[in-house]
Amino acid sequence: MSVHFKYDGNAPGERLALMDKYGIDVQVVHLSAAQLSGLSPEGSVRICRMANDYIHDELTSKYPDRFIGCGIVGLLDADAALEELDRIKGMGFRCATVPAHQGDRGLDHPESRRILRRAAELGLPVFIHPVDLDGLPLDRGSMSAFGWPFDTSVAAWRLIVGKVFDEVPNLVVVLHHMGAMIPYFRHRVNERLERMGVGRKLEQYVPHIYVDTAVDGESVADLMTAYQLFGPRRIMFGSDWPYITASKSIGGNLSMIRAAPIPDEEKEMMLHGNAEHLLGLKRS
Repeated sequence: MSVHFKYDGNAPGERLALMDKYGIDVQVVHLSAAQLSGLSPEGSVRICRMANDYIHDELTSKYPDRFIGCGIVGLLDADAALEELDRIKGMGFRCATVPAHQGDRGLDHPESRRILRRAAELGLPVFIHPVDLDGLPLDRGSMSAFGWPFDTSVAAWRLIVGKVFDEVPNLVVVLHHMGAMIPYFRHRVNERLERMGVGRKLEQYVPHIYVDTAVDGESVADLMTAYQLFGPRRIMFGSDWPYITASKSIGGNLSMIRAAPIPDEEKEMMLHGNAEHLLGLKRS
């Protein structure tokens, strides 16, 4: 089995054809949290509900053996987010997506903590997707290349320094784009954590964190940098399709894992085993 973390909309037929082409048995589908940028609390709630309904009605319920739902909730209306988390759990979704921040709310905000706590209570891993950074003079290319990884990295930092992981010990998150800046700055992060008196190193928070392989290419060096921090049990095959072409985003990430200088059993963990464990899937 190959399990693929994937998001955003494309017709089921196109998805299935690409999955068959690349040997993907199951695809985890969710909306990119970037689609919530700039929305009002009411608009955010509405878009999340519409997206979750589409994933359920058109994908997971019609193709239960091929698609798994990962519902999305916003941060601006915590009460609505709690209701939506309960709803998607009842719809059979296996995880939830949240923005790395939304408006002036980060993941350590008191209302965001309520959302993360409920997700953990429901047994829903939380996929963290970055959004645009308001107020910075970045063009579209520089925002997605640098702004989004920064947003993901800051979100992870705030979960640690804000003691969210300590307060919600059963919280598990998935960091998009191979953990963004975190693996490359691990020693700098640890120095800052020590200076701030956090009392624990970055490595001690790894049990709370998974990362996907969506680095949009075939960089074995990037994979091995993440591997040194997260190890073989916390990395999962994922892509940026349809933002990036299927050949580069899906095919490239598959090639990267297969070319890595690691044992074959660890490659199998990354291709499907880790996702099966995280999402509670039974391997056929």
